[in-house]
Amino acid sequence: MDALRRLILAAALQYGVPAELLQAVCRLEGFCGVHRPRSSQLYPRDEQPDRAAHALARWYRYCGSWTGALQYFHTGETCQNRPCPRRRGHHHRRSYAEEVFYLARHRWL
Repeated sequence: MDALRRLILAAALQYGVPAELLQAVCRLEGFCGVHRPRSSQLYPRDEQPDRAAHALARWYRYCGSWTGALQYFHTGETCQNRPCPRRRGHHHRRSYAEEVFYLARHRWL
């Protein structure tokens, strides 16, 4: 098990986030894609799984579902499941949450 997978698993267990979803988010974002508050700077690489898991757990409590939590994590504005206008190609019809679930289900990690 590599260092990234250990960090992801530890963060998922700590915050109660399904490990497959956190792993898929990290894969889809190029890592975990977590920016510092009110900044365009990313957290250091080794802190990103923990920050992403913390945010997903928080948005899960707020939105009441993993679909909503993933959408809020991605957009920062809504729990509503909707297609992502920033995605191109075959992904353009899927929402961010649907893409994460697809990756998690098919284990393309």
